[in-house]
Amino acid sequence: VDTADETFPAEVKKDIPEKTKLEWRSAGRCLAFNLCSASGFHVARAVEGTMQAYYEVFVGKAPEEISWGKYLEDLEKAAKKGQAPTDKTLAGIRQMKDDYRNPLMHPRVVLTEPDARMLFANGESLIIAMATEMQKVSADSAQGSFSSLLTGAAKQ
Repeated sequence: VDTADETFPAEVKKDIPEKTKLEWRSAGRCLAFNLCSASGFHVARAVEGTMQAYYEVFVGKAPEEISWGKYLEDLEKAAKKGQAPTDKTLAGIRQMKDDYRNPLMHPRVVLTEPDARMLFANGESLIIAMATEMQKVSADSAQGSFSSLLTGAAKQ
């Protein structure tokens, strides 16, 4: 019941923030006990935890405003500058914001089990996609640093 975060692929686990893993375990527990709306709430928090790290990687600073709309606006600007947020990932974030996260914040919205399972699956996909993209940037930066070291050593 407490191991939902073990579903994340080993190769991206280190790129997923700890707060995301904690929220993901809560989402999994809630889903296991058929607390569907609560599970959805924790899924949204888990995705947002990863989105904050994703934002910092691609925008280059911590978000000044905590708003999915603002995150998306700034990430889309970064993508237009040729930085790595992919259209597919940004579309997934927008869909989750519009179809699940925003409506779920209202008490009149209650998730059914099928809705909660779809949200859980979508959340997992988004977290993995964001972690994979962050990992690629880290690998590219490390490769660039290594290349710089080699170039510097060759000049000496």
